[in-house]
Amino acid sequence: MADQADNSNLTCPLVCYGFITHGRLNGRVKASITDNLIVQARTEVSNAVLDMARVDFDYLAQNYVANFSLETRGVIGASYIQASLATEFVYNCFSRDVNTSIGYDCDSEMAQVQGKIGSNGVASAYLFKGWNMGLDCILSASFDLKNKDYMLGLSFSRRGK
Repeated sequence: MADQADNSNLTCPLVCYGFITHGRLNGRVKASITDNLIVQARTEVSNAVLDMARVDFDYLAQNYVANFSLETRGVIGASYIQASLATEFVYNCFSRDVNTSIGYDCDSEMAQVQGKIGSNGVASAYLFKGWNMGLDCILSASFDLKNKDYMLGLSFSRRGK
């Protein structure tokens, strides 16, 4: 008995989200391996054929979050978020497509600004401003340099009581 490992500190709460049918069978499982490491698995079956299976590994630290995912459709993804900075990397093994992006979120008392630049040539930015009188304003812009598609938007909305 002295050569057996002590597993008394190992905790792995397993949560099964259930199965839902809408012509397809979906299933989800989530396991907290440690306080910082969470593993999630998702699957979808249609007509007795596996349509999709995905496994996500999430690492939650005090000042950052890292994610790594694998999917049966050949997609490998990784993301990293620290404070206001986010990066993402996606690779499709079958089509050999690679996409990366970097984004920023700046929130101050005056306004919130978000921006994102991707390797696909698209740059976008959002400015959100809320006023004391209950009026919100969103100014957005998106520039797709590769396809020469440019969008500019302005939105006003009133917050309900």
